[in-house]
Amino acid sequence: MKVSHTYSDKTADEVEALFKDNADYLLSQYSDYIGKHKWVSDTRLEGAGRGVKATAYVQGQTIIVEGKLPFALKLFARKIESVVAGKLERMGQQ
Repeated sequence: MKVSHTYSDKTADEVEALFKDNADYLLSQYSDYIGKHKWVSDTRLEGAGRGVKATAYVQGQTIIVEGKLPFALKLFARKIESVVAGKLERMGQQ
């Protein structure tokens, strides 16, 4: 699974700040699935739990979320992608 959103109305620094400001909140919403997480760098976060592995990072004006889902959740992959895409889009409207 890979989802991304480009914030063309923001600078790369603004997108990085947006990512940092929202990462902990988003992780708390999904703590049932991603219990362990660590900041790899200022713009890269990795997490895992319950068979899910995810990486979220900033690349210029884009936030990218990549994840591996366990078999049980693969049936819901499109729905999960849609929810993640919606959250990324709404982050930019704050």
